[in-house]
Amino acid sequence: MKFSDIRLRRIVTLVLLFLAPVFSLAQSNEIRLYLRCQSWCDFTFVKTEVNYVDFVNDRFEANVYCLLTSQSTGSGGELMTLSFIGQQNFNGLDDTLKFIKNDTDTPDLYRTKLVRTLNLGLMRYAARTNLAEHVIIKYPDSLMKVIAKPKTQEEDPWNYWVFRLGVNASLSANDISGNQRGNIGVSANRVTDKMKLSISGNASASHQRYDYDDQEILVSNNAYSINSTMVFSINDHMSAGSFISSDHNTFNNFRHAESIQPAFEYSFFPYRDAVKKSITLFYQVGPSYHSYIDTTVYFKTNDIVYSQSLALHAGVTKKWGYAYASLGWSNYLNDFVVTDKDRAINGFDVHSLNMSTYISMQLVKGLSVSFSANASLNKGLNPNIPEADYSLEDLLTNSRVYATNRGYNLGVGVSYRFGSEFNNVVNPRFGG
Repeated sequence: MKFSDIRLRRIVTLVLLFLAPVFSLAQSNEIRLYLRCQSWCDFTFVKTEVNYVDFVNDRFEANVYCLLTSQSTGSGGELMTLSFIGQQNFNGLDDTLKFIKNDTDTPDLYRTKLVRTLNLGLMRYAARTNLAEHVIIKYPDSLMKVIAKPKTQEEDPWNYWVFRLGVNASLSANDISGNQRGNIGVSANRVTDKMKLSISGNASASHQRYDYDDQEILVSNNAYSINSTMVFSINDHMSAGSFISSDHNTFNNFRHAESIQPAFEYSFFPYRDAVKKSITLFYQVGPSYHSYIDTTVYFKTNDIVYSQSLALHAGVTKKWGYAYASLGWSNYLNDFVVTDKDRAINGFDVHSLNMSTYISMQLVKGLSVSFSANASLNKGLNPNIPEADYSLEDLLTNSRVYATNRGYNLGVGVSYRFGSEFNNVVNPRFGG
């Protein structure tokens, strides 16, 4: 090979090496999307259908951030909200689109609705790139002739009522233990802008068997409950309602228990903003009639008690993640008499404080952290605690209620990701 040919080949190689990043950039998409789903997303399907953008693994690398959130609807479905936030060269270009995920939608229909709405939201960004000249907009002729109208209340044959029936059962056993469980539940719900009404009933039973050292231990628990909730909208910040219930629960020592408790709620933000931020103050108060299976620590077989509870809930969803916290207080309003000691216990001295929080956030590029904590502080003996002390068998089999003074659980997680910022490749092999 001549020296001139070798020199020419080296020059061509150097030119190609220099132009390679340019070719690579030209082939890459101009929209870098970070999609964060707080509800289920079929990412494999989404990436396959939305193939004109680059899906990135880090929100700091994206020029379009998309957050999917959901709120329950009166029919049992979900109102899905896609919040588009422009970053970098799209800074300030934001949008919000919504669609309904019906309770009867199949997973395929839901993911199809998601992709269609995602495509609609991305078009305003694509219109500002070179992708615009390749976009084709189609509008079926059939829609020009028949335009679907949303059903009004008069056209709804069910008048907003939604009914459900569910049954489940399980059976497991081996040579030293066995477990049988069953549950049936029915519910009827009606939700409008002004009122929310819910009626539900549940019944469950469980039977457990343990064989140890030639001794057979049988543990059975059963329960039923009928609950009704009625809530009225007062304005954008206030609601009022009531809870009515009737219960039987062998674990909690209730032969039967009936209660009616009015409740009030104040939202510091308008209810329509609850999908992104919410702070609510909730108060509930009222009487309950209890008939007990076993005589209680206050030597009662039945009683009427009055209780109240106050709770503060706060939640926020942002680009960096999600945070939720709650603080609740409950106590009794009537006194309890200890007969054998001839003394009375003030109901305010039988109280409970509950705290919980969960935070998930992305601190910096690639670094994410989550934190959860729950704690409860209890003072005094609740009126349903049985007089008899619990045994080791009761504790190990979790067969009855017993008094505790405190409880907590903590959780923390940290993850760090590095490497390729793109994740457009779809490879479904081996179920992945």
